[in-house]
Amino acid sequence: SDLYASVKSRTEFLGYELEVAEASIVAILGIDGVLDVAEAGQQVEIVLDRTPFYGESGGQLGDSGPIRTETGVVDIDDTRRPAPDLYVHRGTVTEGFVSGGDEATAKIDGARRQEIRRNHTATHLLHKALRLVLGDEVHQAGSLVAPDRLRFDFTTMDAIAPDRLRAITEIVNNEILADRPVVTEVSSYTDAVAAGAMALFGEKYGETVRMVQIDDFSRELCGGTHVRHTGEIGPFLITSEGSVASGVRRIEALTGIPAVDRMLGQQRLVEDLGRELRVNWTDVPVQVRALQERTRAQEREIERLRGQVAGVRSGDLVSQAKDVEGVRVVAARVSVEDKGGLRQLGDRLRDSLQSGVIVLGTVVDDKPSLLAMVTPDVAGRGVRAGDIIRAAATHIDGRGGGRPELAEAGGKDASGLDAALASVEGAVRAAFANV
Repeated sequence: SDLYASVKSRTEFLGYELEVAEASIVAILGIDGVLDVAEAGQQVEIVLDRTPFYGESGGQLGDSGPIRTETGVVDIDDTRRPAPDLYVHRGTVTEGFVSGGDEATAKIDGARRQEIRRNHTATHLLHKALRLVLGDEVHQAGSLVAPDRLRFDFTTMDAIAPDRLRAITEIVNNEILADRPVVTEVSSYTDAVAAGAMALFGEKYGETVRMVQIDDFSRELCGGTHVRHTGEIGPFLITSEGSVASGVRRIEALTGIPAVDRMLGQQRLVEDLGRELRVNWTDVPVQVRALQERTRAQEREIERLRGQVAGVRSGDLVSQAKDVEGVRVVAARVSVEDKGGLRQLGDRLRDSLQSGVIVLGTVVDDKPSLLAMVTPDVAGRGVRAGDIIRAAATHIDGRGGGRPELAEAGGKDASGLDAALASVEGAVRAAFANV
């Protein structure tokens, strides 16, 4: 923006080697422009002549931490880089006041930076592992390197099978356990690519680039911060894998303490399940599959018994049918567990009745439901299930519709269900009268 362009001095980045640096405040930027002084409570952007704070780029989040002067403290919660050599520290003045030109001590949150380093180096290991397992046609399509997690987007057309995902995870963890050295080298773009460094598709590089090399396993052009040995990363754990766009998939993963916490949580969960099921934790999957099969068998038995009960009840309801204009009509309130049970009972009743009109009503979860069925021969005489259900639905403050032989309605007023069923005979008579 014009505000950033007005800052003539540029920033020297020291963050590859230092976590604390002495600097001068070049500019203080506020909502309305350049400030001479910022006081406690004000949100500002600070530009320093030199800084250890990494500015967000290449998927890696910016650093946070305090900037202190003799008169005040600015708590930086984010660092951006609007231009290659301009670092903007965003934060709030938490103590005293700061002024343009002040000498300052800039100190990043070292623990947070180390977590980011772990995740950034892990993305390089993951990128290489993906290419080893899925093929060299895989390329990075985006990333997020945060202190608590990493996200890696890559090009591929197909979902990763579970066995291949495990293989990728194993490769990364094996490289971490090998504690391979991670070194950086600044060279020309041509020399770096000739040495085997991967350049990200669509990324713009200058004549001089920074190559991050993990022993003989990985070489990438990268301006981010990294661990010195892969062993610092700790365990690597993939938490999800899925599609984010056509031909692009995403892996999310954890490293370090977050990965340990998740694994310990999973261990506690499995052990608790084992105790509940009274089996060793290694037998939990077998026991769960057995319970699932037992549940499916019980559900099949329940459906069979429901069918039998519906058959018995349909016989009772048929005996209560009334003759309306030479057509047998059943309008009854029934008790079922859900709408599926209502349809099942209706089907049985229609089979038993063979010819006629059926309207059943029930209340499920305090909400009334109606089902209307008209056999084909009666529908051919002008009696339509949709017309009957729409008239009945007005009594339950509801709406309904359907085909001439089958219609349903739901409503809000369960107290009107009996009135809705009582209206069926009149609706059938009206249908014959309009033929």
